This record gives sequence, structure tokens and C-alpha cells, in this order.
Amino acid sequence: MSRLTQDLYRSLCALPAGEVSSLGACLVREVWSRAGKDTTRERAAPASAGQLVATDLAAGRVPVETAAFNNALRFAEQQSKSAASDGAVEPVCAAAPVFAATALAEARKADFAMLFHAAGLGIEAYTRLAASLARGTRHKAFDGRVIAATLASIVACAYIEKLTPEQAAQALGLGSSAVTAMAQGYLPLQAATAARDGIVMVLLMRCDFRGPPDPLACRWGVYDVFGDVADIPTLEVVTAAVRAGETVRRSFGASPDRPAAHVPLQSPVSVAQFLTGRAG
Repeated sequence: MSRLTQDLYRSLCALPAGEVSSLGACLVREVWSRAGKDTTRERAAPASAGQLVATDLAAGRVPVETAAFNNALRFAEQQSKSAASDGAVEPVCAAAPVFAATALAEARKADFAMLFHAAGLGIEAYTRLAASLARGTRHKAFDGRVIAATLASIVACAYIEKLTPEQAAQALGLGSSAVTAMAQGYLPLQAATAARDGIVMVLLMRCDFRGPPDPLACRWGVYDVFGDVADIPTLEVVTAAVRAGETVRRSFGASPDRPAAHVPLQSPVSVAQFLTGRAG
């Protein structure tokens, strides 16, 4: 029996690596150029020994999921002030997997190649899910873009954690059990929660927590609860094409075809170096 959630993750991971990484590089550049490196410098008490942390802080460390939450919240607040209400939704939601992947990649001492690819997979997942969920969620007074942001953040973090499709589906199942997407909800909090849950659900899966194994298609799953099961066939699952370039253009006015200006795709510069301003 086909598992829709596993098939989607497997298909995303099979996309051309160069195209995905270029797309992710553009997205990371655009999001962080708007957020500014100062968004990472939240003062906090040092974490306890052995706790996963985001190591971008000179005065103390915060749990990795808290770093993702803080950065996504501040970015969303900035965007909400500079754009009309609905105009802020897509860039804020599209940025959520970037903040999740950045924090987790930094905690894992990953370099930019890993971050770029994870962000590319995240925005690709976001694009496909948001388009497929749009009609059904609108009729139920949910915002499919918020749901897609949560699931996309989990996809990005699952790649960094090197999860199998089966494990990624379990993490997505956990995330679908916690997602909130009220159409009239407070967008900055929704986006911050989406970024945080991208990390939390992957780590919970690593600790043997289990969600529904096919959360996109199962009874009481994402389409059944938030959208319309009749829209499941509209989800692009098996395709060799990268679709998310238009999402990046529309959200940030940027061309994913343009090489990343700040660091090459295979840069050995670590994410931590970038966050602390030591990267060019």
C-alpha cells in the first residue's frame, strides 16, 4: 500500500541536488538579509550541560528550538509591520523552514551545503502543500499556508537529521497532531510555532515518540481535518521538477536562478560562523 507522506518525502529527496541547493541558497540569503544577523542575538541564561543549543550567542546559549522560535517570531513581526495583512503571510510562512533549518544545522555544526539543501527541500514542500491545501482549508477557515509552513519546517529538519522516509513521515505525523492554523490567528506566533515544531517533532521522533505514519492521507489526518480529502490528488508527489522558484520570486522578489552572492554553494563556512558575523 502506498504511503502518501513517505512518497512525498522520498520524491523531494530525489529532486536534482544542484537545483534544490541553489533554490535554498537564494531563500536563505533573502530571508536572513531581511531578518538581519541581529535577530539571533537574544540574551538568555546558559543551557544546561548536554542540552541541544543554538551556539550563536556570546553571552549565553538557548535551546535550539527556542532560537528558531525567536528568530521566526521577530521576522514575522517585522514583515507584518511592513506589509498588508495577507501580503505578509506567504513570505512569513516561506521563511519558517529557513529558521528551523538554520538553528538545527548550527546546533549540528553543519556547513552551508547542508543548510542550503535543507532549506530548498523545505520551500519545495511548502509550495506543493500550500497549493494543494488552499481550497479545502479556506472553506474550513484555516490557512493552508500556515499548515504547509509547519510541515515544510519538519521536512527541512528531517533532512538535516538524515531521517529515512519512514522516520520523516512519523515526525510529520507528530507535527500534524500539534499544528494550529486558524485563518484569523496571530501570524507571528503561528510562524514561530511552525519553525519551532520543525525541530521539536524531529527530535521527538528520535526519542521514539510516534505519530500517525501517513498523516497526509490517514483518517483524521491533515487533509481530513484541515482541508478536503478530495484535494489529495492535487498534491504533486512524483515529479522530477523543482517547483518552488515562483514562490521565492513572489515572496521575496528574488530570482533563484541567480547564484548565492554571500557564500558559494559548497562553502566550508559553518552556519555558526555566519550567525556570529564571521562569514562574508
